[in-house]
Amino acid sequence: MRVLEIFVAFIFFINSSLCQDNAGTNLAPALQQCYNTTQFAIRDYRLPSDMTVLIDIIRRIEDGNAFQDARELSFEILHRFRQDGIRRTTKDLDSTQGIPFSPKGKESFKNRVQLKKITPGNAYNFNNDSLTPLQACSLHFMISSTIDLHELADDTVCNKIEHYTSRVEKRETEFVEADQPKNRCPVESGVVYTKWGEVKAGILFAGIAAGFQPNSVPVVNGSVDSAYASTLAGELSEVALYEVGKPRVVGNKGSWNTTIDRKYYFLANSDKDHLYLTDAEIRGSLDGLFLALNIQKWKSQSSDIKISQILDLYYGRGVFNDTARVCNRNKLMRDLVASDKLVQQTSFFNYLLDQESQYDYTPIKQNFPTFAQYAVESLRSYLDTNLKDRECSAEEDVIERVSSHLLIFVDTTWTYQTIQPIISHILKNIDVNKYETSYTIYDGTNCNTIVNRSSSILDFYDQYNVTQHQKYPTGFDYSKAIQTAEVAFKAKLDNATDLTGQSMIVLMLPHNKPTSSQSSYVQSEKEDFKSVLPDVRIIVAGSESKESYSDIATNSNTDVFTISEGSDETLRHAAENIVARLKKIPRSVVNPKCGSSFETDETSSFEITQYVQPTTVNYHKISPNYFKDGQTLKIRGQGAGTIAVCISRTDANPRANATGANCTNIESNELTRDISTFCTDESLTDCSPIYISVQGMTSNVRCTDKSCRFPNNIKYTISLENVKCSSCGKLLINNLMIFVMLVVYCFTSKYLN
Repeated sequence: MRVLEIFVAFIFFINSSLCQDNAGTNLAPALQQCYNTTQFAIRDYRLPSDMTVLIDIIRRIEDGNAFQDARELSFEILHRFRQDGIRRTTKDLDSTQGIPFSPKGKESFKNRVQLKKITPGNAYNFNNDSLTPLQACSLHFMISSTIDLHELADDTVCNKIEHYTSRVEKRETEFVEADQPKNRCPVESGVVYTKWGEVKAGILFAGIAAGFQPNSVPVVNGSVDSAYASTLAGELSEVALYEVGKPRVVGNKGSWNTTIDRKYYFLANSDKDHLYLTDAEIRGSLDGLFLALNIQKWKSQSSDIKISQILDLYYGRGVFNDTARVCNRNKLMRDLVASDKLVQQTSFFNYLLDQESQYDYTPIKQNFPTFAQYAVESLRSYLDTNLKDRECSAEEDVIERVSSHLLIFVDTTWTYQTIQPIISHILKNIDVNKYETSYTIYDGTNCNTIVNRSSSILDFYDQYNVTQHQKYPTGFDYSKAIQTAEVAFKAKLDNATDLTGQSMIVLMLPHNKPTSSQSSYVQSEKEDFKSVLPDVRIIVAGSESKESYSDIATNSNTDVFTISEGSDETLRHAAENIVARLKKIPRSVVNPKCGSSFETDETSSFEITQYVQPTTVNYHKISPNYFKDGQTLKIRGQGAGTIAVCISRTDANPRANATGANCTNIESNELTRDISTFCTDESLTDCSPIYISVQGMTSNVRCTDKSCRFPNNIKYTISLENVKCSSCGKLLINNLMIFVMLVVYCFTSKYLN
């Protein structure tokens, strides 16, 4: 039996070691296109380094590799996309001789240890077709650590990093230059933005892989724990071995080139000893270690938990509770950083890193424990006064989840540099994903499609670029935009499979104000919408005064915004105002039997299924078109947790303790309301909708439906019983028929009696 175990272990080692291209001394073949193709090599063309974008890329990978679990994918992502320390050669190299990049930076030494010994494996089974080349290369740069010391800008960039605006043409010139002096604010690659501080994403993925498959590597006097080696101990070992001073230097702050679509992350200090453990690496190490040490526990609660869900939860409302989340980073890591195990594991990892590293001195191995102690003490001292990131006290509000079918009409009179960041910020903050919000983008003149309907923000970056923006004519045709929206939303109502409870929103982004004839036409169409498209909301954000668009928007007080061309902060503020409004617009509860014609007179019953996460809330709206003459409204829990349900006829966003809201907590039971008297003597236009909010309270963590964004989603249904389809048009016809019958009756009564 012992011989068999040794044989199996040997075969595993051989298979894991084969084709470990990312652990070699040359640029991995699968990554070469990322360096010899301008579109991928120049940062301006890549996807933004943002956690929202990163999570969406991982979802694409999971969907495209559906037969592999999170453990397998975590290893394959590392071995397919991560290769640290890739730097440009300073030699004058002809393109026929090779690619002028290789993993020669010090970051590459630890990466080789990681891939060969800590998380050994390969990417044989990875489906490369699951990502486009742009997405694949963007992921590579997001999770691969390198510090570029070449000159990228003059000193004014370093003096005013936060206000620096990159120029594509300048980047292209700098990219082909070979030998450049060192810049005092170098660019750090592999950094991803989060609201709670920048993190090194590659360390996160190494920690996740170590968490799914823990590993122990024997060294002198002990063994290396893969959770520590992949994260904090591994990073501290670089400080321990590559710095020779006492105390060791840790920490290096940085700033982005922009506050919206972040692509360049500049470090504040270019001194060599400040480059071995930056602030982003510290955060990534702390987060990665916490994830690594807890994944087995989370896996016991949800055996099919995905990588994207772990990231989405940890950098959101918490992994199955409100403690395991990034805003608690300082509290969660306090004991880990203070423990003797961190010193021990850093010392042990020194032996592995030493085997791969190249120095300008020869270290004495007996001093490895002392080196580790110096590095850990420096980190503890640094954390005492630095990395004071946003904490949970700023995150206590309940999150308003958006689920919308959003149509965006863009006036290309706006410069691409103005309108693209606004759209980008909006889409990143309204739950664009396969579970909730989808969007389509049209040009504002002819209403041709620029971005096809999508539930992924990646398609926005793939399909909407400066070339596409400039291809379409400038101007804005309000009438055609309304007509296009009407066709799209009527098609949605006629497609029973598309009635998933999304709100229906038209977002117009004009540069000019409407003519009087356009205003009149839109006003007339808005009245018609009340008959067959009662849930469509029109929002306008333009360059003119709010009064200019008051006849276009659904509500001139809440649905009109102004956009001013200016700084990143100005654009972000405009986008945030629009996002805040979109979060308040409730989801539509629609009877699929009504369609867009409302022709049927049959009484029917229907229900929609929805999901909510603890500490989040969904808003719903039932227009009177779908419940007039109805009997019963039911909201039913499915036993997966507790939800708080509030119902109102006046407040579109009812919440507990709010005026006019009737709230009840339910779990596996149902809340029933008699709605037979809701619209008795009133006309359809005078009858108020039914507004519902459903807030997640507690979860049993057992949501396995394909529609579950998270394992701790709480499933519930909203149903209407014995209702009819009603429209203003039908009421008008009915009233006309009654009037004619009354005239005939009076006439016959007069002459027959």
